[in-house]
Amino acid sequence: MMDILQVIDGGVFEPCEISLRISDTDTRVYACQSSFRLLPGRRLTALAISEGKKYVIKIFPQRHRSLEEYERELSGHELLHSVSIETAPMIYHGPAEENVNIIIYKYIDRARTLLEVFDQRPDSRQQVARLDLFARLLSLMHDRHLIHEDPHLGNFLLKGGVITVLDAGAVRRVGNATLTEKNYGLVVAQFPVSWNIESRFYHAYRGPDNLIDYDEDRLHKQVQSHKKWREKHYLKKIFRECSAFHVHSSMFGKMIVDRDFMHTGLRELLDDPRHLFDGDQVEMLKEGKSSTVGVVKLGDQRFVIKRYNVKSKMHQIKQMLKESRASRSWRNAHRMILRGFTTARPVAVLECLKGRLKGVSVFVMQYVEGVNSANYFLDKKIDIDSKRATAKKMLELIQEMHHERIIHGDLKSTNFIIGDKGIVIIDLDSMKVVGSQANIKAAISKEMKRFNKNWQENSEAQSIFDELIPSYTQENYR
Repeated sequence: MMDILQVIDGGVFEPCEISLRISDTDTRVYACQSSFRLLPGRRLTALAISEGKKYVIKIFPQRHRSLEEYERELSGHELLHSVSIETAPMIYHGPAEENVNIIIYKYIDRARTLLEVFDQRPDSRQQVARLDLFARLLSLMHDRHLIHEDPHLGNFLLKGGVITVLDAGAVRRVGNATLTEKNYGLVVAQFPVSWNIESRFYHAYRGPDNLIDYDEDRLHKQVQSHKKWREKHYLKKIFRECSAFHVHSSMFGKMIVDRDFMHTGLRELLDDPRHLFDGDQVEMLKEGKSSTVGVVKLGDQRFVIKRYNVKSKMHQIKQMLKESRASRSWRNAHRMILRGFTTARPVAVLECLKGRLKGVSVFVMQYVEGVNSANYFLDKKIDIDSKRATAKKMLELIQEMHHERIIHGDLKSTNFIIGDKGIVIIDLDSMKVVGSQANIKAAISKEMKRFNKNWQENSEAQSIFDELIPSYTQENYR
């Protein structure tokens, strides 16, 4: 079992234990089994088991910055408690083993984060009611002059119609309306524009008694400003060591891995990109000169690994002078998710910077169950009405992307996966965000011509899209 400080300083979670002396004769051991958040060198938030019960435990090394965070956590918890806003019950706070302070919270069983609750557009009556509940909680906090400085949806738990505020260390009291307006913008900016929830959220936030007298236009400007800031900030974060991503340098180059997948064996596999597709657990999808693609099974999970190859010495030199295709795929996948579009979850990226593989890059994403749209529209077992409904959803997805000025760049039928998650769009290395109105119109026209080519050898699909596409015009774009 690893030492707690080794885990925190190493930045990679391993199961570990921490002891708390209850009395002169009694010591309780907490076995940390999984990590909720690990900030290298600063703190660990983990799910811990002690005497058969679950707890959430926050562990702070006794160092200047960590101790400041420890004090902020205690202060924020007290602020929430003082105004009767639900937060996790605190069982203990103080020193534990030598050189660490801990805070132990009761584990709230059978609760879901709002990130899990709002994993897709809140269309149902129940989901809309939950959105209203969140808006009213935010209104209550702001009315009590409190803000949550890190109000991402994973920091709020929902259970039985009650929302519990987590990460109390990010809660503080403020003295002016400008700061609460900015905080409102930061919260609402998390929801994709295509969901169209902003007006609904605002009116629930205001409430029937209009206690919060904020101008809707001002709040809208804050939302727009924070959407731009949030995307810019996050798309920098995905390339550096942080609580969400581990950056690792090997003999081949630089690797970034989503920390949720650190224990799958993926990092070890990527350590030698020459042998990515060796072994019995690999299903090859493509073996081309420019790229090699395969599905790799590691434990009970499957990943799609795409290796971008170097075709020639000249090609290698060109690749060294610009961003790798794997890096573009990594950024674009995160951009799509931020904006509310469904794509395969990005898991890792590797750029080979040394040796014979210099210029080669690798992108890894979660495997998505489903069938590509080419095979879907060829399937005789699927009725025409279902195909028409799917075609309509595909065009709506493209339209929403274009509204966001996103051009996919390669709308092949095989890049649409149709499954339980709806329509998932993949292969994002050619994706770009277009600025000017003139350029977006030209890019849309080119993109739709490419999309129409998909159905030339499938008369039924061609007929469906010919029927639907005329209503899909450039005048629909702002």
